[in-house]
Amino acid sequence: MDLKMERFFILNTLTLILIISVERTSVLSCPTNCRCRGKAVKCSSGFSSFPAGLDATTVYLSISGTESQKNTISSLSKTDIQGIQSLFTLIITYSGVQTVQNDAFSILSNLHDLSLADNDIRTLTADSFKGLTKLRTLDLSGNTNCKLDKNVLTHISGLEELNLGNMNLQNLDKDFFTNLAQLKNLKLYMNGIKEIHQDVLAPLKALKTLDLNGNRLLGLPVELKPMFNNMNVHFSENPWQCNCQLLWLRELPGKLVSSPIDTSEIICNGPKSLKYHSFVNVPESNFICIPPKVIRCDQTKYSLDVNLRLTISCEYEGDPIPEVKFVRPDGFEIDGRDTVSGKYELSENGTLTISSVAIEDDGDWTVSAYNKTAHGDLKVNVHVIITTTSTTTTSTSTTSTTTSTTTTTTTTTPTTTLKLTQGKTTSKLANGPLASALSQNPVVATQAGATQAGVTHQQQAGATHQQQTAKPKSTINPDLLGPVDVIDTRSTKKVDSTTQSVRDGKDKVETVIKENPINYGLMAASAAGGGTIVGIICIIVMCCKKKQNNEKNKISPFEDDFDL
Repeated sequence: MDLKMERFFILNTLTLILIISVERTSVLSCPTNCRCRGKAVKCSSGFSSFPAGLDATTVYLSISGTESQKNTISSLSKTDIQGIQSLFTLIITYSGVQTVQNDAFSILSNLHDLSLADNDIRTLTADSFKGLTKLRTLDLSGNTNCKLDKNVLTHISGLEELNLGNMNLQNLDKDFFTNLAQLKNLKLYMNGIKEIHQDVLAPLKALKTLDLNGNRLLGLPVELKPMFNNMNVHFSENPWQCNCQLLWLRELPGKLVSSPIDTSEIICNGPKSLKYHSFVNVPESNFICIPPKVIRCDQTKYSLDVNLRLTISCEYEGDPIPEVKFVRPDGFEIDGRDTVSGKYELSENGTLTISSVAIEDDGDWTVSAYNKTAHGDLKVNVHVIITTTSTTTTSTSTTSTTTSTTTTTTTTTPTTTLKLTQGKTTSKLANGPLASALSQNPVVATQAGATQAGVTHQQQAGATHQQQTAKPKSTINPDLLGPVDVIDTRSTKKVDSTTQSVRDGKDKVETVIKENPINYGLMAASAAGGGTIVGIICIIVMCCKKKQNNEKNKISPFEDDFDL
């Protein structure tokens, strides 16, 4: 008996030692700030990196901070997961995760449940969940600034539950859920979604529950009616527009009313007459629609220089609230509120802004307000002004001036004057080549009223000629004028003539001008407009003609003053 008792005692002692040893080993393999029980490990806050020393047999791992005490595990990689490939459930929340490497979970072939909720993940690509062939639930909610690749769900086609709530998605690509034929529960709450196209949900043949609470939905397409007949839908806290296009929801089975979110919480946001009314209590006769229309635009005609900024503001009406489209004169469309297309921006309120107008914007624009059943248009004309620069070529001469534009041009050239001499007469005026030249090329004056003082001033100015608008004038061939003595006005020589001779010549000219004022007025104008030399020669010729026709008016003293 004593032997048996001794053996029993020894056996119990060994068993106790073994139990203590196992428990001690378990304690040693549980990381700090974590609680371990069997194959489950639950860690709280205080981590700046992935916990180390986890048991290889761990199947449940939770690393969760709190909203006020978040972990700071900025990145997840394949190295962090190495050694715990048996995980069935992985939860990492409130841990400040920003980056998930493409192959981070590739060795977790047995993982069924994954939650990365309430982190700061920036981007998830098509390979972020590569290798998770057995994944059934995925929670990404609360990553409000996360950009999802349209193929991010490609490698997890076996999903049954997906939570994308509070991620600020706003818009969903129509092929986003293409591979999720087994999905049963979809949460899209609090995403700012304004519209759901029927094609987005079409691949979800097994869907039983859809949560659309807290979005910006005004309505839902009637094409969703067959799908909604077989599921529970949650869509409270949306600004529903209770009109004819939403009436079909009233035709759904009674279970819609008894869904977890009672339809008494579905409140109409519009039209104004139904605002704050309960959806289920509004009479069917009040669910009406108003055709879309462009009421007015601030202006219907715009005229502005090229490259300037243009804003076209219009007012619209219609129920359901119409979509807006602007069509450029060449047919290019800026379609949909809150749309940016190159230099064109169409705001939420339907205002079009063109950052820099160009030639393609010139013409009649079409402003359209439309919905599925009708549309209303208004024309807006935009005139784009394009400024061009012209080049002017000016030619100057000592005998004539040709003007092509109204631009004033200053040119400096040497000026010639006739030398006045005393006591010489010439027969060249009456019978020489000068008379023949003048008879063949009559000079036409284009300016009247020019004075002798103006001519004298032009001679004194030297090298400056101002271009004036005038028709081209006939010119005299210099070869026909014969020899003419000239002097440079820049010379310091003075004209040698007696005062009496000049006065006699002046008196003769004044006498002739009084007898025929029109001809000599024209000659004076010619002197002002055509040049000093031509003007003086014309006066001399007229004096000669007058001498031939009328013996009473002799101007020989005047001729004696010119040395030709």
